[in-house]
Amino acid sequence: MIRALVSSVVIAVVAAAAGPALAAPAPVSLRSMTFQFEISSRTEQRVQTSGLTQTDSMSGSPIGAAGGASVVTQQSGSVAAKGTIAVEVVAITADGLVVDITETADGRGAPKTRIGITTKGKLIYDASKAVVNEEEILLLQLLNRSLVEGHDADGVSWTDDVSERGFKDVTTYHVVSSEETTPGPLLHIELERSVSASAGAYPFDLTENGKLDYNEQRAVPLGVTLRERRTGRNAGGQQIRTEATYTYKLAADTGVRH
Repeated sequence: MIRALVSSVVIAVVAAAAGPALAAPAPVSLRSMTFQFEISSRTEQRVQTSGLTQTDSMSGSPIGAAGGASVVTQQSGSVAAKGTIAVEVVAITADGLVVDITETADGRGAPKTRIGITTKGKLIYDASKAVVNEEEILLLQLLNRSLVEGHDADGVSWTDDVSERGFKDVTTYHVVSSEETTPGPLLHIELERSVSASAGAYPFDLTENGKLDYNEQRAVPLGVTLRERRTGRNAGGQQIRTEATYTYKLAADTGVRH
């Protein structure tokens, strides 16, 4: 969920954290959450052949294709990891949150990074300096404070369209059912997302579907399953296809409301 306009307050807090150390003490965590996560991903590099061509046995001239084009997998690789992602809320503004996020997993951890999250799910941080894994980004986008606000009834659907020139990003949410809990209600939500980039050197298409167990008043997903398929091309012109599954489960939460 990406918006062009973001909160100056959120930016200021994140920028201050990224600058030189100040004499003032670090902000106290307002809320701490720990998520257990697991990912599995498979990537294939593929090329399309042009098919075989028949030739005349006497003249050697081509007379037509004997077979159609096919796609051949040249390389493939997979990633599997599980661990924990810790999120600490250090500031709350009218337009979003500022959090510290840390990932702990064998061979795939990421150090603590301060990130701003606008109420529309845009993440604010210096990507050139910070190491933030894909599974962290997906989780943080679901922590935006207005994602389910006002959508707490069975059968409610809504669409978040944040497309820009040359970039399409549309997500549709649907409340499958709700249960009265305290705090509540507990919402069972399905989502479908379509992303594509036609501009730039490496255009791609991405589809995502998933299920969320989400408590609106706590503003925190309790359980998430996301499945993605992405296709694009690399610098050599080969097709790159990736299929991935991400699961999250809230393991600990200090429960401070915001």
